[in-house]
Amino acid sequence: MQKNRSNKLSAILIFLFLLSVIFPYVTLIRLGSDIQPYSLLLGASVLLVLGVYRSLESYVSVILLFITVLIFCFSPVVFSSVRGMASILLFCVVYMALTSVVQTVHVDKIKYILWLGLIVYLLAALVQKMLGPNSLIFLSPRYFSYGGFLGRGVDSLTAEPTFYGFTVLLLSMTYLNFSRRWSWDSVAFWGVSFFQTIFLAKSSSATLTFFVVSFCYFFLFSRLSYWLVPIIGCISLVLYFLVLNIVDVDSRLYSVLISVNDPMSFFRDDLSANDRFYNVYYSYKGAFDNVFLPHGFSNWYSYLMEASKYNADVTNVTGEDERILSLFGGLLYELGFLSLLFFYLYFRSTRGIGVRNDFGAVVLIAFFSIFFFSQAIPVSHPVFALFLVSAAKYLIKRVEVK
Repeated sequence: MQKNRSNKLSAILIFLFLLSVIFPYVTLIRLGSDIQPYSLLLGASVLLVLGVYRSLESYVSVILLFITVLIFCFSPVVFSSVRGMASILLFCVVYMALTSVVQTVHVDKIKYILWLGLIVYLLAALVQKMLGPNSLIFLSPRYFSYGGFLGRGVDSLTAEPTFYGFTVLLLSMTYLNFSRRWSWDSVAFWGVSFFQTIFLAKSSSATLTFFVVSFCYFFLFSRLSYWLVPIIGCISLVLYFLVLNIVDVDSRLYSVLISVNDPMSFFRDDLSANDRFYNVYYSYKGAFDNVFLPHGFSNWYSYLMEASKYNADVTNVTGEDERILSLFGGLLYELGFLSLLFFYLYFRSTRGIGVRNDFGAVVLIAFFSIFFFSQAIPVSHPVFALFLVSAAKYLIKRVEVK
């Protein structure tokens, strides 16, 4: 009886933890950051109950965490430093906790929870579509919604439309990684995510990324010849024109789709695109300028203002950026060569994506990884950690533990 009760409590804890991973922005108390700490707290609790699964990934995570704390100790104690350190702390703890979870819970149950999360995101977005973008603001980490701003869509249960699109895309990638193949349920999951990204989030960054990742995943999870790449590319162009005719001409997505005629002008003049672009550009540039030595967590804004003086023709830097809106770029800038631990963890996990085992698969994985995760995905996003765990086939135990 005592054992059954303990198992039920563990199951409830794991369920709550997975919900906190899938809904990382939802909160009733605003704490000053977009990603909430609930997955960190519940992840630590899961590790206490299930223990740390002994694997090379867990050891690398612990070393990465130790190095992060060490760099923090040599950084000024300001909010940006605390946030930078906490972001990597959250990633490491959630990653290790999820590794333990997939050893305990059958992947089919995790897939059901992913479906639950996707449907809830859809329903929340439809509510905002009908009642207004601020109708669910009491669940948001921000005091106002970015829905409708500059022609974009709704936020759903995230902080802004771009994060909404990126989150459902990560959920789709995770679901297909768990499924291991294109099946009716994975196609349906991908289709519902596509609908939310195009018609509800209406985020230009998320839409473009969705097309790129879909293209790569289509080949990674099929045995089709790479000679079909030009044909699929032509189909993508057809879809491009179809979307161009479907979307509202006043929407932000429309303005981005027609920007292919003069992309550099678009990146300079569009405030949001410019903001995303220079965060990627200067984070990588800063890492190269410093010969990959760690910058720490507190000097991004001062570097950005100084470096942008000499590149005004490339970017138009405005506002005070205290955080780097690029996952890979931010890690390279802040941790320098020490970020190799993270990249080792990342590419060791993702090398098993799909059904191919050739050089073409490596190229596709590297391409979508650099394209997607150079953008404004925080390393602390728990669904990113879930995506990595789902990609590591050798970590997942498919037999349910009773």
